[in-house]
Amino acid sequence: MTLSFDVTRRKLQLGSRDSTTGLYDKSYVETSIDMPIVSAEAAKKLLPVGSQVVFDRVGFTQDVVVEGDEIVTAADVYYLVQTVKLHWIGDSFVYRECQLSVLPYGYA
Repeated sequence: MTLSFDVTRRKLQLGSRDSTTGLYDKSYVETSIDMPIVSAEAAKKLLPVGSQVVFDRVGFTQDVVVEGDEIVTAADVYYLVQTVKLHWIGDSFVYRECQLSVLPYGYA
């Protein structure tokens, strides 16, 4: 059985630095990726022995995702990518395991 969920990745990009606060301007570039998202309980059954699930949800993808990106589902649920772990079999890349935390309702 193949799971495929079309979600939107909001890639974090830092702009110019504010001279007063020293913080960078944030902007996001949106792209569509395939990422099935499962609950923390379901992820514990899917992941290899010794894996630990810390956040609300886990997403699996072969697309490039980095910490700090946002994931948006078709139902307008926003997730923040907290951690990204690469999974390999031998020297072949298989998938990325992304631990996600749910952002507050109305975040956008």
